[in-house]
Amino acid sequence: MLGFAVGGCNCAICWLGVCCDCAEGWFCGGAAAGGGLYAGGGTIHLTSDFIQRNLAAGDYNTLTGAHGLGSGGGIYEVTGTTLTQDSFTSANLANNTASNNASSDNFGSGGPIG
Repeated sequence: MLGFAVGGCNCAICWLGVCCDCAEGWFCGGAAAGGGLYAGGGTIHLTSDFIQRNLAAGDYNTLTGAHGLGSGGGIYEVTGTTLTQDSFTSANLANNTASNNASSDNFGSGGPIG
């Protein structure tokens, strides 16, 4: 289960607290994205939001011994989404984890996952 998913809208998300949620890959090495927020399209503006201690955990494939991609432990932004955030949200986007991609612990982006 992931924390919060938004897609295909023009919206503002204000005063949202997302903490201690997890997006998990499904079956045999599946990918996971957006432990705190999965931004799946449209235009989204984050204002005064707190996104910490979330996890995007790719599933373990018992046949190959590999883990699926875990990206955007805090926020995952799908290509083509316009996502902006104020300084409060930027300062409070911290301590998130992506299971096997340290460069995207707090923020990841790319194609749709799921």
